[in-house]
Amino acid sequence: MSKPVVYLLSVLCSFVTLIALWCGLFVFQLGLPTKHSYWTNALVINKILAAHKADGEKMVFVAGSSGNFNIDAERISKETNIRSVNLGTHAILPLEYMIDHTKKELHSGDTVVLALEYLYFASDERLSDAYIDYLISRDPEYFKNLPLSDKVDMMSYVSLKRLLTPIRESFFPSEPSYAFNVYSEFFYSPYGDSHSNNMIFLSKEMRDQRSTAPPEYRILSNTAAKNNWALLKDFAGWCKKNNISVLAVPPATMKFEIYDQPNYHSALANLKVLYSRAGIAFIGNPYEVMLDSNLFFDTNYHTNQMGKSTYTNALIGWLKPYLKLQSVRTPIIVDETPVDQALHNFNGWMPVSGLRTLEGPYPDHKLPVVAWGAPQTKLEVITAKSGIAKLKIEFLANLEDQPVTVLIDDVQVFSKKITKSLNFESVDLSFPMEKGKHVITINSSDMSSSDTGISLLYKTIFFTPPNITTQ
Repeated sequence: MSKPVVYLLSVLCSFVTLIALWCGLFVFQLGLPTKHSYWTNALVINKILAAHKADGEKMVFVAGSSGNFNIDAERISKETNIRSVNLGTHAILPLEYMIDHTKKELHSGDTVVLALEYLYFASDERLSDAYIDYLISRDPEYFKNLPLSDKVDMMSYVSLKRLLTPIRESFFPSEPSYAFNVYSEFFYSPYGDSHSNNMIFLSKEMRDQRSTAPPEYRILSNTAAKNNWALLKDFAGWCKKNNISVLAVPPATMKFEIYDQPNYHSALANLKVLYSRAGIAFIGNPYEVMLDSNLFFDTNYHTNQMGKSTYTNALIGWLKPYLKLQSVRTPIIVDETPVDQALHNFNGWMPVSGLRTLEGPYPDHKLPVVAWGAPQTKLEVITAKSGIAKLKIEFLANLEDQPVTVLIDDVQVFSKKITKSLNFESVDLSFPMEKGKHVITINSSDMSSSDTGISLLYKTIFFTPPNITTQ
């Protein structure tokens, strides 16, 4: 046998060996969880569980993470008397994956509301590092049922680093999740809702991310996703065959002046035509739910609790004419989560500086959810109208005769020296406030105005704007 032939055979054998090793490593790690996929997995599991447990005819909202942040399915259930489920998950999940899992939870008489982000119409791209990481670690059965060509695509797309990640992470214990972060808390109600996109949970990084959020330029490319539009047409046909109603609504997104340009108006108007071609009625006005940045949490698709309320108002108004009247249903008993407990006492403001993250509760010490504040703590509040606002704070002093002052936009509204005690000091304030943004400053030292360190232990900081009850 000539040397060139031997060389080619050796190269071929090496290549086959490498492929075999790659396939072996892929199969070995299939189903091993990764830390990065934890949040997406929790979303999918809890949302699917909520839909699975919904009895009778139901309304299911399908979307990426904008649905998770923006839709209040519990409130929609109460105002329409139709059991509603928030199936908003994560936009890394391809439309095909979302539809396949939604189908399993639908029955005759149900209604599906598609609140898909505009990115789903701009590209058919299905493979991403985040999606593959999630799929092969958290949903191996779905992977196993994919066509061979899709499996080969994923196996060739994934990196060696990713294949080794779950093996490496298995040697280190998982850190406990922080209960008050929307990206690590997994307390979902029976309606599939999460409440941790409240402004009080905003970190500086999230505020910075919100302030630099870009416009959704992909609106202009809403005809590009040929495969996704075909998937929606097939889904509409399947729903019709199974006596399931389908509607589509625009997602909430951050408002930008660029959207007033004629090309954006044209592209958004064309959505109604594109959905109609797919056999789906598109209801609602996209411009009605392009909201001010103050109503968003951290991205151009993720609202805070005020934006969620605004978007849910629009949804209810759009949907009611298309829904069958239902008899009043018994509300579901929703167990309170640590997030819900925190929101009873901490609400209505956004942290600016000086306030540490929430912690607790600590039943052994008879402490509820609490937060340490620095010698100077600043909070931002936004009021939609002028009138009398209210502020309730409860705290433990850290020093004897500790001076505590409260200022609204640098105007003092409270001052007192607090005696160190094991009992929380309670302060209830009322004051006039004009419409707009304001800063509340709580000082607790004559010697320092630092926004680091610890000075007061708060168990309540609750702001009520004029004529509005914070939820």
